[in-house]
Amino acid sequence: MAKGISSFRTFYESEGNPAILVHETDAEFATNIANGQKTIETRGVPLPARLKGMPLELVTNIGDTRYSLGKVTFSESIPYNPDQDMDRWEGDRDKHMVPAGNEYNLGQALTRRGEKQVKHGWVVSNMERYPKPVPFDGRFVPTGLRYPPRV
Repeated sequence: MAKGISSFRTFYESEGNPAILVHETDAEFATNIANGQKTIETRGVPLPARLKGMPLELVTNIGDTRYSLGKVTFSESIPYNPDQDMDRWEGDRDKHMVPAGNEYNLGQALTRRGEKQVKHGWVVSNMERYPKPVPFDGRFVPTGLRYPPRV
């Protein structure tokens, strides 16, 4: 996955075990979450209700290989409206770690209709980091997730 691109996908284990939900992000952001430095992950969609409190694999690419850094749990979703919440966004910058001027900064990203995009901060409530990255192999088949997800 290219640097700076984040996505959320649902994966099912091919052996028929229950769904494993995967939160995939770029290596820098994923490492900061795993280290406990980044406590708010920003997204263009709210945290689906069914994922609140559910441990998710924190998956990223290191080189050409996909790895899980551990299991992350999100407790809530904070909406950041660019017309109303700039002060709160700025106050939370040390938590979401989106640099000022970055394309993902509040007010920078636009919707398909050209409107300023509302951001959602997924609050990290728990992070269980693995001692070392674990290869996340091809036994998982992407099934996709509708945008915006059903909550």
